[in-house]
Amino acid sequence: MTSSTNTTGFAAFNRGFSTTFNENAMTLGLVVPIESYPYGPVPTMQEHIERVQLAEQLGFKAVWLRDVLFNVPSFGDAGQVFDPFVYLGALSVASKDIALGVASL
Repeated sequence: MTSSTNTTGFAAFNRGFSTTFNENAMTLGLVVPIESYPYGPVPTMQEHIERVQLAEQLGFKAVWLRDVLFNVPSFGDAGQVFDPFVYLGALSVASKDIALGVASL
């Protein structure tokens, strides 16, 4: 039994979907925070707008944010430190073609 999903209508009005999920092509995206933070468990979140713009210029198709705000000291990673939807709004103003989304909800 073959199963397929018809996304033709959805792709027509969702440019992010169309560029990220390209049939017969591999696309690459990034997960924020897109910086190293060697001096502690919390990223500075500085220059992220510039980095998303650079990712767009370099041909990356998507930037994904974590949807969970967490800071578990034993884990060593603060994760997403901004509300993902407010942060997506800020990034959307500064980007043009790159798809923006949350990694999971």
